Amino acid sequence: MAYSWVLLHQAGLVLVECYLLHINKTYHHETTDILPEHFLSEKRLTKAVKRRQNEVSEVLASLEEMSQLSRDDYPIGTYCLEPYGCDYKHHCWKNIPSISLFNMQQMPLKTKLSLYKEGKIALDEIPSNLLEKEIQKKQLRAYISGERIIEKEQISTFLEQLNMPLAFLDFETFQIPTPYHQNLRPYEPMPFAFSLHILKCNKVHVEDYIAKDVNQDGRKDIAKLLSTYITPEMKLVAYNAPFERQVLRKLALDVPVYAEALNA
Repeated sequence: MAYSWVLLHQAGLVLVECYLLHINKTYHHETTDILPEHFLSEKRLTKAVKRRQNEVSEVLASLEEMSQLSRDDYPIGTYCLEPYGCDYKHHCWKNIPSISLFNMQQMPLKTKLSLYKEGKIALDEIPSNLLEKEIQKKQLRAYISGERIIEKEQISTFLEQLNMPLAFLDFETFQIPTPYHQNLRPYEPMPFAFSLHILKCNKVHVEDYIAKDVNQDGRKDIAKLLSTYITPEMKLVAYNAPFERQVLRKLALDVPVYAEALNA
């Protein structure tokens, strides 16, 4: 916004105040129509924008310098991946092996780039004092030895918790900034489909549902069906358990008549 202020000022416009109008994420859609006065929030940014005027000239100079460089002249950096992936990453990173120190788990990107600037590129070139987490040590061991690390004890412990019947649940949701169904907030996951694979007596039975179109509010149908299929003795399994649990809990709030079954 500081950049826009400078451009408008140079164009001869007299600017007095600067405001940012943005979506209020706490807005709860309860009526038929969205209420703009509650859906949108206004934030005054005049002081912050004026304070950053000097930075604009520096950024413009940097952009001008960058525009004079070829793609081969510019080094890789955090800007290749943050805040969004660059479309030219495949070109600038063409000399980076498919398996390199950039694949190390749970290591900050800045740390990886610092090592790269020192001339390091392979996983086994990462100093041991930087590998403090167990998963990092396992990854390096697997890379050096070529072995597959299968944690059989942990897998057995997990499997022992699973008692029949099992139900494998998966929701499909969408998120939009302007919720057009009631009892939704901006960007809140809205379920429109689910699949439930029930394993009992070594047989799999599949139940599923998908809304007819995007304008249909399928929450009541989904809640009703799941309350019928899911029984108290059933063990639910999900790939992303926190997310599926979140959707179930919200369904219970939105369709309270089935809350007891959904929260069981």
